[in-house]
Amino acid sequence: MKLHEHERARPSLAGLASPVQQAEMKLLLAGRWPPLKPLPVFKYETHEYRASIDFDKAHGEWVCRKISLPSNKVQELRGGLTEITQALPYGQAEVFA
Repeated sequence: MKLHEHERARPSLAGLASPVQQAEMKLLLAGRWPPLKPLPVFKYETHEYRASIDFDKAHGEWVCRKISLPSNKVQELRGGLTEITQALPYGQAEVFA
């Protein structure tokens, strides 16, 4: 995906399971997660895919396991939380800056 200079890729909230998970995602992306609080597992579900994002402590990176529907094709993404959420398909207006 190529962006113009005035555009930025934004993380996708499309399909996040609840408003609580949306708030947790915003805290993590802003770098304000409490240090002693366990990291959450994010669950996405849309009519196009199902995905979960969790932190892999052994490798020190976020992992997203995405299942495309209805083909059930599994895709695994690894890396930073921002990059992973930007790689997920966007919903109608469910994005945040």
